[in-house]
Amino acid sequence: MKPRPKIGQPNASVISLRFLKAFPGHETRTEIVSPLKPQAVLVNGKAMEGWKQRQAGGVYLIEVPFTHRTQNDTVTVLF
Repeated sequence: MKPRPKIGQPNASVISLRFLKAFPGHETRTEIVSPLKPQAVLVNGKAMEGWKQRQAGGVYLIEVPFTHRTQNDTVTVLF
């Protein structure tokens, strides 16, 4: 089985690797750990600027900081 991306240390409730739940206005900093190199990050279907990536121990650490617009926002990482 191939390694899969996972959430590192979110400060919101994780519904899946796609949905994060928090109150509107909540500032979220989510770290995603992936064996795959990210190409883009989308929040609620829109390209996001300000995300960062770095390599450590053979994986990519993807930092996604954003402010929730709704209770259930969608974060998508394109690989």
